[in-house]
Amino acid sequence: MENDYKSAKVYFNQDIFYIITISSGGMSFSDFDAERYYHAKDVSNEKLGESIFKALRASRKITPESFLELFHSGVIQKRGEEETQYAINRFGYKNKRQLCRKMDGCGVSLTSNKIEITPTHHDSLEGYSSVKGQFESIFLSKDVSNEELGAAVREGLSRCTSSVK
Repeated sequence: MENDYKSAKVYFNQDIFYIITISSGGMSFSDFDAERYYHAKDVSNEKLGESIFKALRASRKITPESFLELFHSGVIQKRGEEETQYAINRFGYKNKRQLCRKMDGCGVSLTSNKIEITPTHHDSLEGYSSVKGQFESIFLSKDVSNEELGAAVREGLSRCTSSVK
C-alpha cells in the first residue's frame, strides 16, 4: 500500500449520509479516532464533498503490531457497536435493521494523483462486497472541488446493488 494512500467510506440509507475514515495497519479498519460525519439526504454536494475530504485527510497508516493490539483489545468492535447505537438514537430508528436495511456504501480512496469511488454490493445487514470489475468505479483528479466530489459520490451510491433491501 502506498504511503500516500487515504481511504474513507460513505454510506447512505435514503435518509442520512454517514462518512467514516478508514485507516490501515496491515488490514483496513474503521478509524474511531477520526471524526464521523452525518448529513441529511438534502445536504449540498459542496458540504458532502468537504466532509469526505476531511475523512480522507484523517486516514492514517499504523504498524501491523499496533493494529493487532487495537483489534485484540476489542476497542474497534466496541466503538462500532456504540456508533451504531448513537446513529439509531440520533436519527430515531427503532433498531439496527431499520438503520442499515436500505444502506448503500461506496469506498473512496485518494492516492497521489487520483480519487477512486467504488460502489459496493450490500450482501448482509452490515456486510458489503466489491469485486473488481463488478461495478464501474468513478475516477476523479485529486484536485476536484468539494462539489464535484459530492456529486460523484452520489453517482457512485446510485450504482450500488443490494440483496438486503
